[in-house]
Amino acid sequence: MITPSRRQFLATAATTATTAMGGFAWADAQAKPLKFKLGLVTYNTAAKWDLPTVLKVCKEVGIAAVECRTTHAHGVEPSLSADARKDVKKQFADSGIVFWGCGSVCEFHSPDPKVVAKHIEDCKRFCDLVKDLGGRGVKVRPNGLPKDVPIEKTLEQIGRSLQICGNAAADAGIEICVEVHGPGTSLPAHAKTYTSACFVRTTTIATR
Repeated sequence: MITPSRRQFLATAATTATTAMGGFAWADAQAKPLKFKLGLVTYNTAAKWDLPTVLKVCKEVGIAAVECRTTHAHGVEPSLSADARKDVKKQFADSGIVFWGCGSVCEFHSPDPKVVAKHIEDCKRFCDLVKDLGGRGVKVRPNGLPKDVPIEKTLEQIGRSLQICGNAAADAGIEICVEVHGPGTSLPAHAKTYTSACFVRTTTIATR
């Protein structure tokens, strides 16, 4: 019989105690309802995964919900046909992963009214998509303060655009979430200005 050294004994005892404590903590966590669950935005790591891969990985690692960011390999876009939307909704339902919504790149700071109008229409299309898929919201963003345009004018323009998008979301029974994004427009004071300028009927305008 090999007698362990004092150092080996202490190391083994510490490992055993840590493992036991971890087991108790895990059991205790499982006994209580979880207040928060992890979600995934398909950006960077998941950008090149198709939808079955996204859902498979999320299920395996315990991710509860997914926000499908536009232009990525999953293909969850407003261009989907009615049948394709039914298929996507079924894939989420079968996987047990929640479809939270879509991360668009709709932004409303451009000095060109035609560009802003297009982004508003794109946002409306995303609202219809998220409604059809049973999701909760559409993420939009400002993306900067144009040069040679008064800051107050740009912030007001963003606010008016968010109001239109918010009303479209209300019609669809979902939310608009504003990503705090872009040089200047990510400042808390500016974000407060353009989000507080919204007077939306029944939906939520939230910054994150």
